[in-house]
Amino acid sequence: MDGYGFPPVLEPPETVDGWWGTPDIGRLSADAHLTVSGRLDDTFRTSSGHLVNSGSVAAALEGYPGVAEAAVVPLAGATGPELGVPVERIGDVSVAELRRHLARTLPDWSRPRVIKLATALPRLANGRIDRRACIEILQEAAP
Repeated sequence: MDGYGFPPVLEPPETVDGWWGTPDIGRLSADAHLTVSGRLDDTFRTSSGHLVNSGSVAAALEGYPGVAEAAVVPLAGATGPELGVPVERIGDVSVAELRRHLARTLPDWSRPRVIKLATALPRLANGRIDRRACIEILQEAAP
């Protein structure tokens, strides 16, 4: 824990087997390489009962040509939360193309129900994505 700058009066967080617990999630490979794939506070339990990491869904979309950024948010569904994604596009891309791409890259239970293309995502004054505004936009677009 040296180097984290804990003042002498502040106890460093507890460790588990030498690890400092965080809300990060990831995978440890057989050769002991850790790949961080997101954070627990960025996950949603969907109406299907699956835990979906929004970062993984956003990364799948942002890896597609013509997509600048995606904001994965939970939407209220008839049977529970479902995923919605406004996508900031920078090229010629369609929702149908994105759905085909996600069908190849993500399990069906982690694919968004609503995808809406935009030229820019709504932002807060500090430049971060305004997730509440994204939810409102997607709820209006929901079938």
